[in-house]
Amino acid sequence: GMTGTAAAEYFRQRGIEPEYADGGYVVLIATPMNGEPDFVRLEQAICAMSKQKPLPRQAAVIPLPVLSVPPREAVLSPSETVELAKAVGRIAAQAACPCPPGVPVVMPGEVITQNAAEFLTGYGIFAIKVLK
Repeated sequence: GMTGTAAAEYFRQRGIEPEYADGGYVVLIATPMNGEPDFVRLEQAICAMSKQKPLPRQAAVIPLPVLSVPPREAVLSPSETVELAKAVGRIAAQAACPCPPGVPVVMPGEVITQNAAEFLTGYGIFAIKVLK
């Protein structure tokens, strides 16, 4: 019943620092440095969360972009960084890979679509390198 960023803030207020958060997920990673008190604090925080109606799921898959330039050529060509909203219709000079899931949404040489730009913006990516 809350976004990943809201859940991350909830955990931070309780002394738990998430590894990552976005609109749909919050990621917590335990390390060898975490001890019993950390896990007790986490368990208490989870048990104290208010239960709400689940949020609607966002689309996890967007249409595949069109490859316009070979990836090697795109990476080695002159490029510039632009706001993602202004990159629609332009050719990517770098991969855009939100985490999670860690799968590239746009690869070098592909045309950046409106769908891809909106998807990446939802993950907190607001700029990308494009060909000049």
